[in-house]
Formats: sequence, structure tokens, C-alpha cells
Amino acid sequence: MQLPDDRRYSPEHVWALVENNELVVGITDHAQSALGSVVSLDLPAKGQNICTSDICGTIESMKTASDLIAPLNARVVDINDSVEMDPEMINEDPYGEGWLLRLTEFDMEEYHKLLDAGSYQELIE
Repeated sequence: MQLPDDRRYSPEHVWALVENNELVVGITDHAQSALGSVVSLDLPAKGQNICTSDICGTIESMKTASDLIAPLNARVVDINDSVEMDPEMINEDPYGEGWLLRLTEFDMEEYHKLLDAGSYQELIE
């Protein structure tokens, strides 16, 4: 799957996309592929503050459980209820319908410090 170049990536395999003054967050295709079939999620609550590099959730697959690592300091304003009800959406469309969180109150300068698509591609090769 081609890496979208309209967003930034963390070394922990999380993508972040600025959309309407919010940050949409999900896991990368590389991460979902490594996890295998996703069966459940534990995501932060709406209104919760998350901090860069802290564990802010868990993604469980048939094989393993993996921590969701916050890409930036921010406040959770929405979670993808559809993904919570149908976690396999993460496997089917990690860069689209499989998004996990919408965040506000983030620092745009910190966002730009995340990896661009080329740098993330180098990291996973």
C-alpha cells in the first residue's frame, strides 16, 4: 500500500493528518499488517488529554496486543465509534475509515517534527 504523503508519521507507526483544525490519528498499514486481524480496541475517552509518547490506548489482534502511542500532546475530541464496533476496519482501510482519534489543542510545530512519508518509509524498510 502506498504511503499517503498528506500526513505525518511517528516512529511508533501512528499517522496524523491535519483536517479542519483537528488532528486525525490512526495506525499505519505497516502496523496493522504486523498486528494481523484486529479484534478489539481500548481508546482514550473524549475530553482526555494525551501526552507525546505516552500509551493512550491498546489495539488487540488475534496474535498480540499493541500499545497505541500518542504522537503529540493534545486533547481527544472524538473517537471512531465505527472502528470500535468493527475493529477490522483498521485492517481494511488504515488511512481512511479505519482512523482512531480526532485531537485538538496540539502544537503545529510539533506536528511538523513528525516524520514525513519518505522518512517513515526509510524507517520501516
